[in-house]
Amino acid sequence: MKLLHQLLLLPILLSSVVTAAAKGNNDDNNTPDYLIVGAGGAGLQMALYMEKFGFSYKILEKTDLIGSHFSKFPRYEELISLNKAVRNETQKLRFDWHTLLEAPVEMLNVTRDFFPKGKDWHRYMNILAQEAGIYPHIEFGVEVERVADDNRPCVVIASTGEEKCAKHRIFVGTGLQEKKNNFFEALGAIPYSKSTTSMAEGKRVCILGNGNSGFELAQNVYKVADRVFLYGRHGPRLSSVTRYTGDVRVKYLQVLENLNMKMLDTVDFFIPGLVRIKGLENILSDEQMKLVENISLVASWLHSYSCEIFFTATGFDSAIPGGLTMGERFPMSGDWYQAVDNNKVHYIGWLMHGRDFRKSAGGFLSGFRYLIRNLAYHIREEDAGIRYPHFVMTKEEVVAKTVARAQVADDIFILQDGHAIRDVIVPNSDGTYSYYEGICLDFHPELKARKDIISYYFEWGTDRNTAFAFEGLVRYEDTNRLLNVYLHPAFEVGGMVRQVQEDVELEWLGMYADAVESVARKALDGNMEGFVLVENNPWKPAAVNQTKGSYYETVSPKVPVPNKVMQTLWKAVYTDQADREMGHFREAIEEWFPTIVEPQTKIAEAVVDVMQKGSQPNHVTMQ
Repeated sequence: MKLLHQLLLLPILLSSVVTAAAKGNNDDNNTPDYLIVGAGGAGLQMALYMEKFGFSYKILEKTDLIGSHFSKFPRYEELISLNKAVRNETQKLRFDWHTLLEAPVEMLNVTRDFFPKGKDWHRYMNILAQEAGIYPHIEFGVEVERVADDNRPCVVIASTGEEKCAKHRIFVGTGLQEKKNNFFEALGAIPYSKSTTSMAEGKRVCILGNGNSGFELAQNVYKVADRVFLYGRHGPRLSSVTRYTGDVRVKYLQVLENLNMKMLDTVDFFIPGLVRIKGLENILSDEQMKLVENISLVASWLHSYSCEIFFTATGFDSAIPGGLTMGERFPMSGDWYQAVDNNKVHYIGWLMHGRDFRKSAGGFLSGFRYLIRNLAYHIREEDAGIRYPHFVMTKEEVVAKTVARAQVADDIFILQDGHAIRDVIVPNSDGTYSYYEGICLDFHPELKARKDIISYYFEWGTDRNTAFAFEGLVRYEDTNRLLNVYLHPAFEVGGMVRQVQEDVELEWLGMYADAVESVARKALDGNMEGFVLVENNPWKPAAVNQTKGSYYETVSPKVPVPNKVMQTLWKAVYTDQADREMGHFREAIEEWFPTIVEPQTKIAEAVVDVMQKGSQPNHVTMQ
């Protein structure tokens, strides 16, 4: 046991070694080992590991605030992330989605509200920065314009054009920015960030966006508005159904209940294909079709609902400095989140979410705190030569650890399904095992290539009907009747996977612990009884992207836009007869929609204005 105790202390001892090595390496006091761009949750989490390892670092923050995003959002203050106090201290981070790893202070020290407010989180970050000694490392009012284009760990400062460099690497944690809706704002729509409840007083309100921002806005205006109409480009996705943290939370669903109970409010969705004029998509670009759809949506708002005020609440986009390449939603990155443009630059925080988007929680603080932990230890291994921390164990110790991890692990519990991280058990030549807790296998290609490693993670069941879990729990070893609805442990080895029955109390004690032990022993012994091929996994969740039909109801028919309106519009925008055809367009829309004059004039003028300011497409011929 003495030897085991020494082995368990190995990661701590290694941390002490690298701390001393890192401090000795900083021979140039003006150039830190690392630069962190952004003083939000991601930047502070990486800074905590810099402090732990003894690396020198600087944080560049463009505003004069720590966590400036949460000084403005959520617009109506309350967060969607949990802050639950639990009696079992070993499980607390499973239900505390705010406290950073290695932090000297917990979120519960700031507030005990189950859903804290943005200002609470903002206050927590400031207290943490003071307590952890991070504040002196932050340079406020320093905006990064772009990163160096020659693979150096340097950035260019926007205000001065000067370069700031690190000795080793840069971590970019610039997070999110509100999506711009220039077209709708040109028509007078009010963005989510500028909305207030009083604006909706006594009015018929249209809201574009049916994610959390849209439902949050609806939740705060329906009490004073005459009617609320909530639009999206697909049906609302409820997190209680999809299991994705970023989907709409139940606490925002009063407006949906109002719809289903016939208490005035309406939740609708707008499918782009419904407004396409026959043949139009064959001659227009995607950008042009999007404009057609936007015009049609506005016309539907006016014609169907006679809305008096419009809000846009379409969420947020990734924000990155210049010189870096953005993908469709997230920046382009390599196996360990390094930029494809500069391998000395690594993304942290929300910008790491491309790997498990809509699958797990890697884009939210509850999840990316563990991804940053992995990256920090990996960087330490690469730059200081200190091996990634792990435990060396006997078979019996591994079995005991898997049972304990089912009961207390927070990293693989929050980052479910093994997409981003998983526990990895590696057989050694001397009969022992190396146990890695919650690692990203992409960081370790030498491990990923091995066929004999055992992966251990939690995953959701395939059925989203939670009532099944309470209609009678089946016996954990009866594979013919196994029915996993909630989170349950899974062991994977050599392309085969085996599930362990869920425990709805999330404790895995008694017979549930016995089940974990049984499957762990089978995996370690190479006994594949009860295992199935990963691709044939009967318990793997099916792709669930939106709410089931029974949760959703549409009460308003779509109003197609007349061909005459669309044809005159496109002649006005895309031909050389713009002046003449604009008059025809106004006549056509007045004929279709004679009761509202000002909005139709704004539509016509805004379309031309938006197109002239953007890239002008090639002229097309309308028949």
